[in-house]
Amino acid sequence: MNNRISGNGADTDDAATPGPTGINVFGLVSITGTLITGNVIEDEADDIVANTPGQVNVHLNDLLGGDNDVGVDNKGPGKVDATENWWGCPQGPAEDPCSYVKDFDQSQSMRFEVDYVLEGDCFLRRNHCRSL
Repeated sequence: MNNRISGNGADTDDAATPGPTGINVFGLVSITGTLITGNVIEDEADDIVANTPGQVNVHLNDLLGGDNDVGVDNKGPGKVDATENWWGCPQGPAEDPCSYVKDFDQSQSMRFEVDYVLEGDCFLRRNHCRSL
C-alpha cells in the first residue's frame, strides 16, 4: 500500500510473469482478502499480475504502464476487481494510450471502470491533476 514501484525484472519458475512486473500475486490455493491499493506503478511490462484461485482486489492505484503495457493481467482462475484505478489516461483501460487489462480466459472474471473527473483543464483523481 502506498508504494512507488518501477523497473523490476520478470518473475520466473512457478510464479512466472510475461515480463517485468510491479506486483505479482501467485498462489495455488485460494487466498482471501488480497487488496492492492494506493500504489504508483510504472516502467513495467505488467503493472499487476494475479495468478491465484482467490479474488484479488485492485483499487486506487496509478497504473502507468502505457499503451503497450498491461495494467492488470489475470493469469489465474480467480476473479480480479480492478475498479477505481487510474489507467494512465482518461479513456481508461483498452483505449490508446492507456494501460490495458488481460484476462486469461476472456471471461467476465475481470471488473474495471474509468476513475476520473474532468474539471477545468485537468483530470482529477484522488486530488491528483492529470494535464490534458
